Formats: sequence, C-alpha cells, structure tokens
Amino acid sequence: MKNLFPVLCCLALAACCFILSGCGGGGGSADLSESEYVGTWVAQTIDAFGEEETTEEIGNVLEGGMTLTVNGDGTAVADFGDGEPLNVTWTETGDGFKTKGDMKLTFTKEDGGITTSIVGAHIHLVRQ
Repeated sequence: MKNLFPVLCCLALAACCFILSGCGGGGGSADLSESEYVGTWVAQTIDAFGEEETTEEIGNVLEGGMTLTVNGDGTAVADFGDGEPLNVTWTETGDGFKTKGDMKLTFTKEDGGITTSIVGAHIHLVRQ
C-alpha cells in the first residue's frame, strides 16, 4: 500500500494538469482578420415559404436592407434596417461561421455568398 501512494499522487497531479490545460486564458480577442468572411454582407434574396424576395424588395420592406458586418476581431454587427443593430461575436466552422450572443445563427458558404435560415426563411447574403 505504501508503494501505491506515490503512484496515485502522480496520477492525480497528471489529471489536474490535463484538466487545467484546457482552461487557456485567451484573454484577448480572436484574430480572424485573415478569414474569408470578414467584410460587409448584404441580403440578396430571402426565400420564405416558397416565395423569394430580391434585394430591391427587401429594401422596400426594411429601410436600408439587411446587412451583416463581420470584423476580424471576432465581433460582428447585424443591421436589419430597423435602426437597432445587434452586436454579436462569431467563430469559423468547417463550412462557414456561426454567431453568438443575441443572434445565434449558422452561416454556410453557398453560391458565391453565405446563407442562413431564420424561422423557415432562407437568407442569402453577398459581399458588398
């Protein structure tokens, strides 16, 4: 039993090191400045329940249209033309990116732009 105590202590210490290694400080902002998604994106089409609206039609309903500005520091601003932009954060995924915060959406690369879905509506955005 006396020989087992040092082995258990080493295992416990190794487990603590393993657990704490996942706690990385990461105190700063993410550097996503080289991401292909950085820039301003505007809604080109919205396909809601089989009816498609174009950029011009979106502009008639939402003054100023619908834009998403994706910044290289991991932040983004979504503006739906209502004068109340949403500030969110974002991270890349395998086939696009996702936003976090007040607007949790997944964007996938598609047809020269990015696409997301909100309550049955598919929104396709292109770089401005």
